[in-house]
Amino acid sequence: MRSQSLKLRALPDTAAHSSNILSLAVVELLDATAAESLRHDLITGVDRGTRQIQLDLSQTHDLDAIGLAFLAAI
Repeated sequence: MRSQSLKLRALPDTAAHSSNILSLAVVELLDATAAESLRHDLITGVDRGTRQIQLDLSQTHDLDAIGLAFLAAI
């Protein structure tokens, strides 16, 4: 099994109303650990009044069934 590290980073907001946009990037592997971290960040953003969510998956090379289920759920 190859070792993967989870890295989440906030992306710079490009919209005029940046307080209403939550931008997150997932790199390398979207698995159960990454999905849980993203779920927590999304819930926090929604609780703060986020109206738009952006996920940057351009650096994501792989995902497992739970990562796919997470994407389907949002």
